[in-house]
Amino acid sequence: MLKKVLKYLLWGLLVGLFLFGILFWQLGNYLELQDDPQQADAIVVISGGGMERIEKGITLLKDDYASYLVLSGAAYDDGTSNAASMRLFALQSGVPDEQILLDEDSLNTYENAFDVEKILKEHNLKKIILVTSSYHQRRAYNTFKYVLGDENEIINVPAKPDFWDASLWWKNDKSKHLVLTEIVKILYSAFSGNYGQET
Repeated sequence: MLKKVLKYLLWGLLVGLFLFGILFWQLGNYLELQDDPQQADAIVVISGGGMERIEKGITLLKDDYASYLVLSGAAYDDGTSNAASMRLFALQSGVPDEQILLDEDSLNTYENAFDVEKILKEHNLKKIILVTSSYHQRRAYNTFKYVLGDENEIINVPAKPDFWDASLWWKNDKSKHLVLTEIVKILYSAFSGNYGQET
């Protein structure tokens, strides 16, 4: 009887380790929420990460996926906002100024969503393409969906940083830190219902 119990325990342990391994391996892919680009009213780019975010937003705008580029992010220490820096890059890349809308106040993902919502309402924009870095896309979507509710449709088109490989995220120290941080924040928001504490 004892041998039989130990056998079942061993099998259970092996199956558990196998399932944990699959889950662990898939964390990067889970964070990298991605839809096919489609026509929208605005492309929303959240500041942070590297230049890949604004570059992706500009590419989507030039490919005529939307009429507006909404740039969101507050000030650096020198007083220049992330949004203003992205705007300057967009202008230098040939984007007309009248197509750019700015949020220069938001300090974290929740504030990005909250402040962008005001811009969307002001301009009667309903459908957005949300652009952020691949590892941040899932949490950004969850936060924007929480804030915007059913008023807006959100299409996820992440920008991939050079260092990022969703299938091999644990092989890169930067990716490991980002994945574990993002998962903790997603779980915190999901269980607490508090999205305002996100960064």
